[in-house]
Amino acid sequence: MSTESSGLSGPENVESPAALAAALSTVRNRLGLTVREVAGATGIPTSTLGGYFSGRHLPPLTQPKVFATLLGALRIPEVEVGAWRDALIRARRNGKA
Repeated sequence: MSTESSGLSGPENVESPAALAAALSTVRNRLGLTVREVAGATGIPTSTLGGYFSGRHLPPLTQPKVFATLLGALRIPEVEVGAWRDALIRARRNGKA
């Protein structure tokens, strides 16, 4: 599912942890997935994912596989992964999470 072609809130406008959380949540909700379902698909604890989807904290840059696994569960196309990683970097730079 392409976030660009489907009209979803994509990574290009992300500048803060809250904006990243909103963009990720929009994708998850459009897929009809619960946080528990994403946790089951990724092996990432539900509480950790809840923090990502709420903007309380962000995926670690030191463990890129964590974010890549999340994006895979959200069916983000491989060609868009770089844009999402850039969004994560901007959110970390501009936010407190």
